[in-house]
Amino acid sequence: MKLSAVRMSVLILGLLLFGCGGEKQTPEARIRALISAGEVAAESRDISGVLDLISERYRDERGLDRQAVKRIVAGQILTHQSIHLLVQTDAVRLLTPTRAEALTYVAMSGTRIDGPDDLLGLRADLYRFDLELEIEDGDWRITGGQWRKATAADFFR
Repeated sequence: MKLSAVRMSVLILGLLLFGCGGEKQTPEARIRALISAGEVAAESRDISGVLDLISERYRDERGLDRQAVKRIVAGQILTHQSIHLLVQTDAVRLLTPTRAEALTYVAMSGTRIDGPDDLLGLRADLYRFDLELEIEDGDWRITGGQWRKATAADFFR
């Protein structure tokens, strides 16, 4: 598997870190909290924390399943001494009460990224994730999605 595919999967996993409950929160707030939790888990190099956010039924456009994502995340964590992410979720759209989509941009670097302005002076991999989410056992999980390269301009919208 190509390194960029590995990085993409790690980013997806980081974005997919869903585990927050809270019945009083709106579905959108719960999804955004899960994505933030994914960022923290990925930066903490917590493989199981990232995988907790991924559905057992996960399948994406590239044919990857949950086990493939696990291998990619583990590979990224073992290969990179430090992982820093800048995650921006531009949109969350509820399709039904139990299904949603989220548009998220992720910058990944070995150096800390405090905000979009840092992207101008850093070497970072930039990605766009179109995530598919469903509620499973009361929690949102990532069930699929698509990803592609992004540009620094995407982070300034």
